[in-house]
Amino acid sequence: CKLPTNDDVDEMAFPSIIRVIIATFFSSSMLKGKQTSFQSITVNLNQSNHPEESSDYKDNATPFGGILRGELPALILGETASVLAFEDKNPRAALHALVIPKRHIKSVVELTEKDVDLMKDIHEIATKLIMSRFPHAYKKGDFILCFHIPPFTSVDHLHLHVLAPASEMPWVYRFGKYLEGTFWCASEAKILQGLNGKT
Repeated sequence: CKLPTNDDVDEMAFPSIIRVIIATFFSSSMLKGKQTSFQSITVNLNQSNHPEESSDYKDNATPFGGILRGELPALILGETASVLAFEDKNPRAALHALVIPKRHIKSVVELTEKDVDLMKDIHEIATKLIMSRFPHAYKKGDFILCFHIPPFTSVDHLHLHVLAPASEMPWVYRFGKYLEGTFWCASEAKILQGLNGKT
């Protein structure tokens, strides 16, 4: 069978030995077979009560900075004053959105107790995306909301992965790259709980 390419198994997300195991046992056709085209949706949200500190993104050299400046294409799914949501360019589930703060925060490591309200905004837009696209998955809790932990991050700009339905994701992603509670991936709820503990 044909082995996966780097697009199929993001080499930024796994230690080398795990990439070797995945490449050996999973063909790209098997991984791609369960991917579903994500239809464009837009979630209308009220403007956040936490206005963004700055709308100047010129110093953000990441690809997400390019999206915020309108220099790079992205399928925008929702937006508030402090948060932007768009489709992942390599979706690993029928719904695979990224929700980012407009302020440049590199990763979960840089979050402080002052970011609790920002995290609540991120949570709100993420859950509304799931409810709009897959209400049955939302009702069953069949979704994943997670952050990757450095050094297992692919972009140095904080981004929440929103994946649904989780039960239909390829095994390698559901129980690998996006497995919450591991040293490479933390649930959104766990991060928020940690921030609330700091207050």
